[in-house]
Amino acid sequence: MHRRAGMKIRQFGSAGDLSREEHHVKVVVNVNGTRAKYSSKAAAILKAAGALGDAIDVSGMTRPRVHAKIAAAPGVEPILILGGYDLVPTFVLSNPTLHVERQQEGAAGADKNIPSDGPYGGTPGNQAQQLVPTRAVARLPDSSAKGAADFLALVSGLASPAKTPAGGFQECAAEFVKPSRDVATAAQIAASLLVSPPVTSTDPALPGKIKGEGRIHILLHGANYDPDWADLWGHTAGSKDWPRGLSAPTLAAAAFSGSVVTFSSCYAAMIDLSKKIPVRDATNQVSLACLKSGAKAVFAVTRSNWIGSDGSSLGPGLARLLWTGLVAGKTAGQALIDAKRQLASEAMKSGTQADLPYVYKTLAQAQLYGNPEATL
Repeated sequence: MHRRAGMKIRQFGSAGDLSREEHHVKVVVNVNGTRAKYSSKAAAILKAAGALGDAIDVSGMTRPRVHAKIAAAPGVEPILILGGYDLVPTFVLSNPTLHVERQQEGAAGADKNIPSDGPYGGTPGNQAQQLVPTRAVARLPDSSAKGAADFLALVSGLASPAKTPAGGFQECAAEFVKPSRDVATAAQIAASLLVSPPVTSTDPALPGKIKGEGRIHILLHGANYDPDWADLWGHTAGSKDWPRGLSAPTLAAAAFSGSVVTFSSCYAAMIDLSKKIPVRDATNQVSLACLKSGAKAVFAVTRSNWIGSDGSSLGPGLARLLWTGLVAGKTAGQALIDAKRQLASEAMKSGTQADLPYVYKTLAQAQLYGNPEATL
């Protein structure tokens, strides 16, 4: 039986102008939307975007038109989407494990859909390429207009990514020790595995252990509701306790210049906005916190992650394959494509028909934030 990896169960009552140079990426940017959102700061943001790659302006376009324009762009360079969903919409895919999630967690704990940027890397209308695209896709999310200076720093920083620092960091919930160690082996992370509990976010030694490390993998539980989504949570199987294992502010202060981060935690890439959710930023979103801290590539999922019955497949399995590609010298974007392709291939060869919905969700929700050309 499959379990959802890294999901905290909700317990009510508890805790300008674009430059025209030659580059290696295509930057998908809503020029008019960026100007409207950032006003006097927009020119600097757009200029910095122009230093990253040739622009694909999608101002005023619906998602199908955005997809068509990307597909029509010449070349095979990776795609970098600039901004959040309010500037460039994402795909919203159906969740093939919705019925299982409703049975396990009830309607409130089930994911009704799956936001995914992956389909932008495939041919319009090709269902298989929605899950395993042929072109690398990454997004550099922004937050609110008040965060203009931070977003400009992110865009500018991608032009000259730092070398990945030596060393690593890994932390997991107590029930996920085996998959965490499997991922660490692939990532060649030698640092001791921190397990929560007993480790908590209030441990005074924790910031020093994570600060400045280059290879990061985290398999704590995540949440899809405020305020719990600002933290990642430890848990022991069968326990009713959910200690805070790590927080967005700790990650934002981690000095991750040049680091590469993988989350196997649920909702670590969730950046949905609504009237009730006006802002996701480095104070309450862990992937955005890592980017603000200087990480050049962050891999995470937009919804709840599944873990296979063997303890190391599906979500953690994809992370393991990702690190295998990165260690071999692949770019972040290509490593994600190849990891998805290999996971799908393994599922077709050795899995059962009943496994396919879990594989579909794993592939659909895995996202890359940051630089698609980043390497270790």
